[in-house]
Amino acid sequence: MGSLARLTTSPRAALWPAYIGLFGATVVAQAVGLAAALILGDSDPTVWMVPLGGPWIGVAALLFIAFANLTSLASIVYSTCLALRQAGGRFLARVRWEVLCAVFFVLPAGLAFFPWLLYDQFLLFVTYTGAFLAAICGTVVADYFVLRRQRIVLQDLYLPGEVSAYHFTGGVNIAGLVSTGLGTATYLVLYNPVTLETATAFTWLTASLPAVLVAGGLHVLLVRLLYLRRGTGGYTARAEDTATMVTNEESR
Repeated sequence: MGSLARLTTSPRAALWPAYIGLFGATVVAQAVGLAAALILGDSDPTVWMVPLGGPWIGVAALLFIAFANLTSLASIVYSTCLALRQAGGRFLARVRWEVLCAVFFVLPAGLAFFPWLLYDQFLLFVTYTGAFLAAICGTVVADYFVLRRQRIVLQDLYLPGEVSAYHFTGGVNIAGLVSTGLGTATYLVLYNPVTLETATAFTWLTASLPAVLVAGGLHVLLVRLLYLRRGTGGYTARAEDTATMVTNEESR
């Protein structure tokens, strides 16, 4: 809802392109990388694309990959800068969009000259990202399905500051941050990405499932303690906004 999907005109247009593009196309690309790694010993297409496809087909394929990365980065930068402007409050709201995007590129541009800083730690990066994503999924699922019962006031999602039903004190959702943090900690207790050591329960539960359950359960508990009685966070939908709600039935 906060990225490119906000520019669509219907729930169907927002949902299905994401499923087809992020799942369908990604699975095909990953299958090619997996097959290449198993057969050729390296999943990096820049290593085997030209020797295998020849100078014309190989170079054309590499150019296509480069273009695909540029379009993916454009989408990521767009959503990230939107989040930065939203989180930055009045300070970043005054910054021109072009300036904000340019400043955001400063750090990645510097890292581009030292790629080994990222590639040598890629496994750690992916593992820690997975730990956070598992906890975030638990928090989001609990918030949307359990607490909000799949009902969202669409207009208030884009209203700034205290006028929005989803405004939290100081602009910080303490329940969401704490539950996500403890869910991530649960993941790391069961699986240590540095030493690759695992707890006994990891064999049967993995690390993702407990992280999802801990984050989701804590989020429900903390929201009931901190926000429901105070009417904060839009967990009790207003009757006059029923017509603008996004429900599960409308997206079918």
